[in-house]
Amino acid sequence: MGRINREYAKANRKIIDKAVGVDCSKLSAEVLKKLYARSSQNVKEVLAKKYSDPNPELSDFSQWLASFDHDEYTIEIPGQYSGDKLPRPDQHAKVVNFGGQLLQLDSLRRPKRLTVHANDEKEYNFLVKGGEDLRQDERIEQMFGVMNNLFDADAKCAQSKLHIRTYSVIPMTTAVGMIEWVPETKPLKGIIQEEMGNDAEFCQDKENVACWRNNKPVCNLSKSAAKKYIDKLLRLEKQSADRYHDMFKRCPRHVLAGAAARARAAVPDGFLRRHMAAMAPSAEAFLTLRTDYAKSLAMICVSGYILGIGDRHLDNFLLDLTSGQLIGIDFGYAFGIGASHLPVPELLPFRLSPNLLGPLRPLDARGLLVAHMIHAMAALREGADTLTSTLDVFLHEPIVDWAGGAKKWKPSNDTTEDSAGGGGASESLSLSLEEGEEQTPWEPDRKIRNTLRKLTGYHPVGVLCDDLKKNTTVKHFKSFDKLKEIALSSDCARSSFELTEVLSVADQVECLVELASDPNVALRMWQGLTAWV
Repeated sequence: MGRINREYAKANRKIIDKAVGVDCSKLSAEVLKKLYARSSQNVKEVLAKKYSDPNPELSDFSQWLASFDHDEYTIEIPGQYSGDKLPRPDQHAKVVNFGGQLLQLDSLRRPKRLTVHANDEKEYNFLVKGGEDLRQDERIEQMFGVMNNLFDADAKCAQSKLHIRTYSVIPMTTAVGMIEWVPETKPLKGIIQEEMGNDAEFCQDKENVACWRNNKPVCNLSKSAAKKYIDKLLRLEKQSADRYHDMFKRCPRHVLAGAAARARAAVPDGFLRRHMAAMAPSAEAFLTLRTDYAKSLAMICVSGYILGIGDRHLDNFLLDLTSGQLIGIDFGYAFGIGASHLPVPELLPFRLSPNLLGPLRPLDARGLLVAHMIHAMAALREGADTLTSTLDVFLHEPIVDWAGGAKKWKPSNDTTEDSAGGGGASESLSLSLEEGEEQTPWEPDRKIRNTLRKLTGYHPVGVLCDDLKKNTTVKHFKSFDKLKEIALSSDCARSSFELTEVLSVADQVECLVELASDPNVALRMWQGLTAWV
């Protein structure tokens, strides 16, 4: 037990003894429920007031780990069982000791980086996360591994060295897990905010620079010109699902065109490009960084679409500061949940916002990406049977969140904000199953069927519409027809195909890129995604 737990137990012992009795004579499920609710709030208050140190001591949380003796106990370094070869535990690295100081991240659940020293004379870092079920992240990473095998077996992908950057995810319980720390990386949001602060012209806007100096999320542009234009034009001054669905139904495309132009003027697309240019010691080095960046972005887009990964805000991308490669993280929203269950449904198949395309300019950014994406999509469609057999794991062992996701959204007065960038940030809606209401049909089966439809080449908007039909908030506001119209857009190339049509690889990729980069779609998304940045 660590110092924090000891201090908390000492401070609250009387309360606990009174609730359950010194001899636990009053102990019951109801008493524990009330005690848990009260203690959870106390823990939040204690942590907020006393334990906000970004570099706490390991002994604050676990004295046993801090004083670990490798002569008495043997612990293997996590993440050494890949599942694709016979394990050799005798050759696995073992823990010698743990670093005495942690790095605490400033996010909702305050995850902590733990340093482990091993007997192979290497140092391993892991991000320890509590309060989250990491099993889905683990399985998504496993799917990435299967996809990488298909890319390696494909001549064109192998020649272009196309692959997805992966990392180890180790779920320990349904509420605690560890993630391999990816060194020399930084979230895109932090990079863009840093470059915004260094931009003299951008900082001429007093409200922009005030946000930056006060460490507020500048790229959310909560007070700046771009968001003001968007709020005014889309009538989104109040961030709630009903306003968004009203906007879906009432705001025409030409109004969005004006908002898109003003957003581009207020937020240049060169922040990420400028940072990458500073990373390169020469023009040749920048070209190498840009090439690796383009390949990794293309792989993230293709794999993310096939697996239906959503909530792609800027904090969910890491940039490798040595190679320029992008790495996707946090896969809590997968298999189309962004469209089928979030109160403000996500229509974008993946993120292709202006600053993500910025590093590829002045070349034809879309053309450069499309070439890599066609090779990758062709390899995945060719290996659909292999992916199908792996997806059977998801079908026969559904993740708990899927069952929860199959429940229905209903309006409520709950205004608690979630940390998710998409509709996970549902400030005005809550997830619940009304009494006497039957659960929807076997949801994992439908999700995997849609994944297979993507691998077959069905029209992306047709697959999207299947998810939207399951969204109870869309049904509540009767906005399906307008959402379908927005996603299809009669004046775009993707509208020239039937929604039930099986497309060629090139046509499928072209429709996806067109949909992902359509400002008429991007500006209608939940503003926490900052899809215009």
